[in-house]
Amino acid sequence: MSVKLTLKTIPPDDYRAYHELINDPLISQMSATIPHPVDFEFARQRLLARAAGERVLKGIVQRGAYAGGILVGDGSLFTNEQQQVKIEFCVHADHRGKGYASEIASRLVKLARDHGHFGAIVAHFAKDNPISGTILAKLGFTDVGEMDNQSVGRSGVTSYYSAQLPAVDSVSSCVLEPLKIADINWVYALQHDPIGAELAGVAGEFVSESVFRKNMEVAIAQQHNGLRIFSIKAAGKMVGYIGCFRYSEQKFRISYWLIRSSWGQGIATAALNGLLHELPEKLLNKKLYASVIEGNIASVKILEKFGFILLSRSTFHSAAHGRKMQQLLYRR
Repeated sequence: MSVKLTLKTIPPDDYRAYHELINDPLISQMSATIPHPVDFEFARQRLLARAAGERVLKGIVQRGAYAGGILVGDGSLFTNEQQQVKIEFCVHADHRGKGYASEIASRLVKLARDHGHFGAIVAHFAKDNPISGTILAKLGFTDVGEMDNQSVGRSGVTSYYSAQLPAVDSVSSCVLEPLKIADINWVYALQHDPIGAELAGVAGEFVSESVFRKNMEVAIAQQHNGLRIFSIKAAGKMVGYIGCFRYSEQKFRISYWLIRSSWGQGIATAALNGLLHELPEKLLNKKLYASVIEGNIASVKILEKFGFILLSRSTFHSAAHGRKMQQLLYRR
């Protein structure tokens, strides 16, 4: 039975919990980059720098591991000099022996694939850390040699084992193509699926087809300004759309919608990953927002995979529900 664990970006409210996590002599010894002791500012700057790097798709993907809302561990992905994705993970001293390390490592492999990394995945662990070796072996990692590396926590060079998970076939679940004027009618028809409309959480009343068309035509025309809107195609057929729209003068909103028959196939995850890689860096440096109706767990998980954090909650009138609903605002 899988351990109930969630990987998501560590929000500012949990920076002190993160500081407590890494201010541990054992974690320092097993890490190459964490000294001991560390102060709160070290932890805060580490998270801020990594979040900033991830936003422009050039840095470390770092996620906190949460169980019951409590930060119990940490994991990260980054690309090494050989262009391989490397995983690292740790567990808080108070939460070891509960299977969290194994689950974090497994989730990191899945996260790497969700981010489009289908090549080999590597991990290094100190020779006096056999537990990590056992965890990696259970996931299919095999020994590929030994290496010496500088360790800040040990104030010198330490010997490590190297382990590697083989590459997998890169089979894309979807293709993004620039949305065309001819696609607008198809996109408009999506909101007439009552179940889809309930999960989409459209605020206010549904707009008329003429108003919707005008708005979409404007969005399509603005693509030369850096905004992006795409049709999502799977097996050669259009199954939805995804785009980055202007939220205000300096803010931008991510939005997507899939036909119901395409849910649960990883298409939305692949589409969001594709969209982020299509956005110009000047937009990635901006704050990106996404709204999710409360209860749409699938969309929340997708956003959290790509570094969105919960910013606020609000109440709005939903035409699909015929009543007021709660909406969650996420920011990346």
